[in-house]
Amino acid sequence: MQEKDKIPTEQKQSIFKGIALMLGSLPFIFLGPSLMFGAGIPQFKEGSYMMFILSIALMITAGIIGVTGLRKVLKAFFDNH
Repeated sequence: MQEKDKIPTEQKQSIFKGIALMLGSLPFIFLGPSLMFGAGIPQFKEGSYMMFILSIALMITAGIIGVTGLRKVLKAFFDNH
């Protein structure tokens, strides 16, 4: 490989941090809907809103963490150094 083809170390670290963030959001991605359909909706019909709100908060958290990781990866790829 030529010198111009090599990826700088800080760019690699930023890519791996972004991927780690996206992988870290995976439990929230699956836990939110599971909690909503398993406990949230049945308790919502009975008048208790806590599990429903918690499941929505988990899904929003998953979206924020996943998008932050994706932005970090894309910025590392397309940022001109």
